[in-house]
Amino acid sequence: MKIMKSIIVILVNFILLSVFNVRAQGTTQTLGGVETEGTLRISIYDDGNMSVHRYSDGYWQQQWYGGNHKSTLCYINGTDYAVEGSYYNSGATSLTTSSNTSSTDTAELVLEKSDVVSIKQTTYYPPGAVYFTLQWEITNLSDATVNDLRFFSGGDTYLSGGDNGAGFWQPTENIVGVKKMLTETSQQNMYIQGNTIPYAYESRYYWDVRNSVMANALTDAIDPNEGTDNGMAMEWRKESLAAGATWTIHATEKFITKEVSGLLVSAPIFSRIAPGSSIDLTYSVTNLTDSETSVTLNETIDLGEWTAVIQSPSSPFTLAGSASQDIVILVTCSEGTELGTVAKVTLEATNPSGSASDFCNVEAAQVPTITLQPSDCSVNAGESASFTISADNATSYQWQEFTVSWRNVIDEGIYSGATSITLNISSTAAEMNGYKYRCVATNSYGNATSNTSTLTVTTPGTFDYPLPGGTGLTTDYRIFTVPLSMTGAEMLAEMEGVLGAYNPGLWRVFAYMASNYLEINSVSFASLNIVPGMGFWIIAMLNDVVTFRGSIAPSGVNYEMSIPSGWNLTALPWTSTNIDLGNIQVTDGVNAYGITSVDNNLTQRCAWHYTGNGPYNGYEKLDTSTNTLLCGTGYFIKVLTAGSVTVIFPPVNAAGVRIEKGSTGDEETPPPPPGRYPPYSCPDISQGRLENISFPSNADCQYTYRGTLTIGKDLTMEKGAVVTIRADKVIIESLFDAKEGAVVKIRQ
Repeated sequence: MKIMKSIIVILVNFILLSVFNVRAQGTTQTLGGVETEGTLRISIYDDGNMSVHRYSDGYWQQQWYGGNHKSTLCYINGTDYAVEGSYYNSGATSLTTSSNTSSTDTAELVLEKSDVVSIKQTTYYPPGAVYFTLQWEITNLSDATVNDLRFFSGGDTYLSGGDNGAGFWQPTENIVGVKKMLTETSQQNMYIQGNTIPYAYESRYYWDVRNSVMANALTDAIDPNEGTDNGMAMEWRKESLAAGATWTIHATEKFITKEVSGLLVSAPIFSRIAPGSSIDLTYSVTNLTDSETSVTLNETIDLGEWTAVIQSPSSPFTLAGSASQDIVILVTCSEGTELGTVAKVTLEATNPSGSASDFCNVEAAQVPTITLQPSDCSVNAGESASFTISADNATSYQWQEFTVSWRNVIDEGIYSGATSITLNISSTAAEMNGYKYRCVATNSYGNATSNTSTLTVTTPGTFDYPLPGGTGLTTDYRIFTVPLSMTGAEMLAEMEGVLGAYNPGLWRVFAYMASNYLEINSVSFASLNIVPGMGFWIIAMLNDVVTFRGSIAPSGVNYEMSIPSGWNLTALPWTSTNIDLGNIQVTDGVNAYGITSVDNNLTQRCAWHYTGNGPYNGYEKLDTSTNTLLCGTGYFIKVLTAGSVTVIFPPVNAAGVRIEKGSTGDEETPPPPPGRYPPYSCPDISQGRLENISFPSNADCQYTYRGTLTIGKDLTMEKGAVVTIRADKVIIESLFDAKEGAVVKIRQ
């Protein structure tokens, strides 16, 4: 087979065309064919095969190999069905061609097996586009329900010559494809997008893909080697189909050459928009190098009556090495635009090494318009959740859920409303945290997909923290953590519920953010989102235990926390699990290292624990893999890179880890604590009474009173406090509760 392919490739064009015509039985329908750079010519043959050519550099280049190497196969109840001559017919039961017709932009091919199945394939190609859409309507012609239906579409890719390319899979968009570099700055791409969520896919050596189709089961195999003689296919499945019922499948194919440099831009496959409305298009820009770079964006649209405006991020922006950034462009189609009009929305990204670009065709069609996007939802485990959209001109709805790939939600178990405007989840589970949802609104002209919303599921929990006590000296500071999710305002309320109104003379708490100290009673602190893994400074002369209430980190899985460049107060995210330092990893998204590993160049290879009397300005340096980090205690970690780093905390402490550090410049110590208590403001005695007062260790109060001063009950003095009283007359109703070292002086 491979030898025959090599022979055919070197034949001259007229012989190739003759071979194609032999393969095409009877009538051939052709869409497109206008000789404009990048446009398509699509041929649909009676035997169910297709060929696609793309006009480039002055001639038509085939995208699928030959004229009979792209086709479909239908599997029903253990039997294959395909037209004789089909690329996927190897002993299949033959379908007959009932009709093959076309109009300006649409071709319809109907294949049948009497009393078994009818397959109507509708190919739609808007003039001048780089994509076309496919719809298959598979109807059960028998008088009984059939089970286990599978449908395959794909073939042997050719990719504008060279017959090879790297396979890839994009799970968030249900895209399987193949790509290869034509030049140093030019990349050719072919895509199949399952607009109906596929069951499986492959993009690898063409004969292996064909064998998988013949075996009626694709395997999700991807070969990323650009030298592979590639083929690709997609598979859909349906458990059963009632007599007379129709199963409809939608897919899109796209063929494009795009400019690349040290950056790669990826656009949506295509989109549709109703005249007079707006939609968001999400592109992505990827840094193909390991070095951080500055990226400048420029959006263009080729129709003057339409507009395209970048919504986020601001340009220019900084992109870390090997990182990607989503770019949202708002496209508006002018009122009165003729249906079928296609716009080209291009995003160009530029950095010092060059430019990269990609574009999306947007077609004017009477598709639904999403008027209310679903919102993110946050609940406690066990609680219900719901997502709602609103759309104009929609006749049906389908909610979808993303975990590792998108799937259609059905009304069973905890789900209801899967095909309505509101999806209801009766009871959420902790493992559903981070699940994503969207809704596809459909009418006879096409569909519109809502924005993606995220479900956050938290598990309520508590954490008891015993205050450290002390005398108010700087060395009494400690770093602690609250391994729960809450707001800064909620954290203050929990502490005040035990300790009374915030009193900096008795206790102080600070966050350390971007080299600044934020005190717990500040507006900035109140607005913080406290999450497990954050550390805080605390100083207190109290010995109370504060019980915090919030949401615990998900159990049984790694916990990841992003920290920025420089010094960071961090802590274990667990309420009761200690972890050895050598088990904690750091990553920049490309490389991952144990913190103490000799290869770690992302952070200092140590953590810092403040004890007040440690050898490093009060700190102890933890720099061996067996140093144990304690839950409830916070530590300083320094990020050495310009960008953020993710710290990965394991849920359990692995045994036997021994990754010792090498000699590095890890001697820079963290910043000092915020400082001693503020000067104590002595209570007022203008009413002639002194009672219900607690004097902290930094109190130095001197009172002079003309007349009689009464010393009432509930007066306490911490160690180090000094109170001096001068009055004409002093009446003592109750004695001071003074700690050892406190001083009281009364003079007349």
